[in-house]
Amino acid sequence: MRTRADVVRKMNRDSKNILGDLIMNQLLADIVETRSEQIALNFVNEVRKLKHYKLLEVDEVYKRGKAFLNAFLASIRANEIAPFLSYMSNISGERSLQGYELDETLTAFKVLEENVWNSVMQDAPGQ
Repeated sequence: MRTRADVVRKMNRDSKNILGDLIMNQLLADIVETRSEQIALNFVNEVRKLKHYKLLEVDEVYKRGKAFLNAFLASIRANEIAPFLSYMSNISGERSLQGYELDETLTAFKVLEENVWNSVMQDAPGQ
């Protein structure tokens, strides 16, 4: 049987984990926000080689990269994955209807993911 002290210790551990997650999320958001312009420009340069992205104006490709980053940042700030998953689902559906093959859509997502990851690795404390 759990004692009151056991419950209090667990609550303290859980609150420290939640606080730690919030601090990490804020750090991640700060890094991505600081680097968002460069991430979006890298996205433009890398995906303009893809079949459907070649046909788009540079400004449209840039807006797509920024929309991804904004959805990602909103989820981080809310400490909730649902907004980002909803965005990814909607974009995947839209691109499919526009004739994009799944591979092309996934490649665009991967380019953004890699750029975010590289930014975090460069700017994270202790790196």
